Amino acid sequence: MNKAYRRMLAKDNFDRAKSRARISGVLNAFAPDRQRLLSLDEVREIIKPKTEAYRGIRQVRIDKIVGSEGRYKDFNKAFLPKKELLRGRWESIDIAHAESINLPAVWLYELGGVFFVRDGNHRVSVAKSVGAVEIDAEVSTLDTDIELRPDMTVEDIKKSVILVERSQLFKNT
Repeated sequence: MNKAYRRMLAKDNFDRAKSRARISGVLNAFAPDRQRLLSLDEVREIIKPKTEAYRGIRQVRIDKIVGSEGRYKDFNKAFLPKKELLRGRWESIDIAHAESINLPAVWLYELGGVFFVRDGNHRVSVAKSVGAVEIDAEVSTLDTDIELRPDMTVEDIKKSVILVERSQLFKNT
């Protein structure tokens, strides 16, 4: 397959992914928080993890990746690209994937059983768009007693923290 054809396919793939993000936004207009990618900083502020530890490289289920450290406004909850400025990088990763070029592992934080991207948002987006189930990742764990689920919103996380703190309070008194 020649390079021009691969570029055209990557362009079409990005256009489709961006269109799916737009449609998802319209369908969820009355519940926008359900489509919002979580901000690691915002969740850290709510949960206040105790420690951080490097866990090494491993395979991580993509459906457990729920947020990003810095690019949470660029993608929706399904890691579909929302902005045109993502096109160049996204398409180059899509081409690399189509050519079976090994890309570096993404860097993730694990917090409460879910993951947040520190580096590799575009790679996660492309992997999800092609139907990958897992991705190679360097993982650091942020320790917490709060269990998180992939479908949680910021409000759900706040409620979980209150329940855990209430339970600990009752246990201690």
